[in-house]
Amino acid sequence: MLVIMKEFIARKVDEIRQEPEQIRVRYVWGAVLTVMVLIFLFWIMTLRNGLRAMVPADTKAIQQSIPSSIREIENQGQSITQMIESTTLTDEGVPGSAQDSAR
Repeated sequence: MLVIMKEFIARKVDEIRQEPEQIRVRYVWGAVLTVMVLIFLFWIMTLRNGLRAMVPADTKAIQQSIPSSIREIENQGQSITQMIESTTLTDEGVPGSAQDSAR
C-alpha cells in the first residue's frame, strides 16, 4: 500500500513538472492554502482546549454567588450614600456631622 502511494505521488509530481509555470504556481498556492487551513484548524482546537483548562471547575458555585455579591455591593453603596448625606463640611473645611453644623 505504501509503495503504491509513493509511486502515485512520484507520478503526480512528474506530471506537475511538465505543466506550464502558471499552473505550477496554482498548485503551490493550493498547497499553501491547504497547509494553512490545517494549521489554523489545529490551532483553534488547541486554543479551545487551553481555554477550557483555564476555566475554574466550580463555575456553577461562582455563578450562584453572583446575586448575593451584587446585593452586598448595593448595600455598601447605600451605606456610603447615607454616610455622605449625614456628613457635611464646616466653614473650616473639616468634616463634621450635620448636627454639629446646626449648632
